[in-house]
Amino acid sequence: MKLQMDTIIVVFLIIQFVFIVIYVYLQKYRSGGILVNKTKYGPTSYPLKKRKEEKTLLSYSLTQRELEVAQLILEKKPYRQIGEEMYIAPKTVSKHASNIFKKTGHKNRKEFTEAFGPYHKVYHEQAMRA
Repeated sequence: MKLQMDTIIVVFLIIQFVFIVIYVYLQKYRSGGILVNKTKYGPTSYPLKKRKEEKTLLSYSLTQRELEVAQLILEKKPYRQIGEEMYIAPKTVSKHASNIFKKTGHKNRKEFTEAFGPYHKVYHEQAMRA
């Protein structure tokens, strides 16, 4: 009985060790560590490349109104026209734009449109569904 219990404990410890090794391996993989690649010419090591995260407008804590203004800014409409479409003053649009630029880390309208321009319609559709 004692031998059987000892065997169970040893098996449990081995399983636990395997899980820890897998966990450490995955952490190293995710952090961009060095992994060994086995090729037919022998093992070679190379640094892993980190994926560049694509930021969407939804990645930032923009209000619904700011998302609407951002969409119209990305359509390259002037603040006056945005104000007319949304029934708000151009000064209010300017304030929303300022908040959007601050939250997304862009200095001005040009930087903002360059960063989000190509994808803005897809993200806006996602924002409207949320």
